[in-house]
Amino acid sequence: MEKDRKEGELAGVHVCPPDSSDVPDEPTARLVILRPNHAHKRNREDSPARKVTQSTLDMRGNTPRINRNTLVFLAADERELQNLNQAVAQFLAWSSILRDKDTPLDLTASHLNLAEKKKTEADNTINARVGQTLIWALVPCQDDPAGPITWEQHKVSAGGGALTERTATKIRNVERLYPSIGAVILRMKALNRL
Repeated sequence: MEKDRKEGELAGVHVCPPDSSDVPDEPTARLVILRPNHAHKRNREDSPARKVTQSTLDMRGNTPRINRNTLVFLAADERELQNLNQAVAQFLAWSSILRDKDTPLDLTASHLNLAEKKKTEADNTINARVGQTLIWALVPCQDDPAGPITWEQHKVSAGGGALTERTATKIRNVERLYPSIGAVILRMKALNRL
């Protein structure tokens, strides 16, 4: 997961912040990776992810958030989270066996080698499943400055590259992240609002 913290086009990445006050209110693009218990399911307005994203978007601690258009959230897929949790349980079980090898388990060298192999396999499975689980980029949008905020959900593809880079690429490709804005694009956006 540490390799996935590369910020790239984002000014900051906030992994599982315990509170909305841990996400700065600054005029720079930031990615907030939600806790696993805040999973999302496609097209669900009432998912745990949507509830926490709305509260984080509205407030920074006890203060109303000013730079609300700078946050993007990344949530786990509800179904894929079950598979990830299963892999974590297997990893913890094999780790426990190896940790308790000197107790009355009476493990032979071949049993210890098997346990070490299974622990490594579970660890590799976890690493693969993290990218398959954290797939929902939740993007707040307010095309009309006087209008309500709406939410877009974009599926971030699993694959090569850091998780944050794949997320930034996805939201840039759907024109919700502009690393820089040229005069032509700025003029077009301004004209669309007239």
